[in-house]
Amino acid sequence: MPQFQYNQPVAINGQIASMSPWTVDSYENPLLSQVSTVTVGGTTDGVYTVQIDGPEGTFQVSFTAAGNTADQIAAGLEAAADLDPDLLNITVASSATNVLTLTFIHPGSVYTITAPSAPSALTVAAVTAAGGVTIGLGVAVVQGALDDQAGLLAGGSVDADVLGITIRSLDMNVNQGDPVVDDGYFGGATMAIMRGGELFANVEDAVAAGGGVFARIVVNAVGQVLGGLRSDADGGDAIALAACTFRTTTTAAGLARIKINRP
Repeated sequence: MPQFQYNQPVAINGQIASMSPWTVDSYENPLLSQVSTVTVGGTTDGVYTVQIDGPEGTFQVSFTAAGNTADQIAAGLEAAADLDPDLLNITVASSATNVLTLTFIHPGSVYTITAPSAPSALTVAAVTAAGGVTIGLGVAVVQGALDDQAGLLAGGSVDADVLGITIRSLDMNVNQGDPVVDDGYFGGATMAIMRGGELFANVEDAVAAGGGVFARIVVNAVGQVLGGLRSDADGGDAIALAACTFRTTTTAAGLARIKINRP
């Protein structure tokens, strides 16, 4: 009888060590819609045109300036976008001071904004990229904008905001062709978040069994990630996670076993 040999390591990042099925929750990593701004940099008279290229095609909105202020030019472009029936199901336009903001409706769809006609400068900037961010495995996450959403920690995050730590989902363990197997959860994916039990996670520094777990809220070096786990507060750039302890010791950054109990 041939013997089968499996190359799966004993422990990998985000793997469950032990758990209760009642202490792993599902949250969505939100798939974001693109938000772009167009800043009016002058008041030279003439035709100002903003062009939008996306999956639905190419669209242009224009405003002819004649002694108008930059605020009025931005407002005129907003009005032109609001009156274009083709754009009603693509973007919502708004303006404030000298800035036109285009908030696109369809999450994940990418649009290119240009200014083919601009007597004075029209500067395009991306506020929110379509698709969202990838949230890694073995990192602490916080409540998102909606009840069923979770997101990355930020500079103002506190322990009470933390939902738990991301782990590998059943889909990751079964479907090795899944694109999130190694990189984490992309925008729009459903995340498995543990709030009670034990898991393995890559830690930033040397940790000691029995020591408290801290989660990063400020990234200040290459290789660090928001929500990354470590042994101390790192000068205020990480917060202590209540009811979380290390079960193993590392001599440097590496894989550690963590116990979490946040009912």
